[in-house]
Amino acid sequence: MVSDTSIDSMYLENLDEFINDEGRIVTYKWLSLTLGVHTNVAKQMLYHFVSSQHDSDKGDNLNVTYIVSGVVAREGDHPGV
Repeated sequence: MVSDTSIDSMYLENLDEFINDEGRIVTYKWLSLTLGVHTNVAKQMLYHFVSSQHDSDKGDNLNVTYIVSGVVAREGDHPGV
């Protein structure tokens, strides 16, 4: 995981502005494209942001949604299984 010091504070300020000032819904993919960072870095930035918001008084109005999706494999879809 990227340490707090390696995440640029300017990116975190942008994230705070997107969410708290503009009221945007921010996904890791959108954040990655907007800031030009790798998707894993965007995920780490969001995690750090959420953690810091919950530690402060600002976290009361923050809603976090995790979505996991995929396809259920049917028997015979995976040769060699």
